[in-house]
Amino acid sequence: IYEALELRDGGSDYLGKGVMK
Repeated sequence: IYEALELRDGGSDYLGKGVMK
């Protein structure tokens, strides 16, 4: 999940958006 979110959000953004969701 983290890999897909980081690639989708851009990398650092996923840390806050991906993990929260």
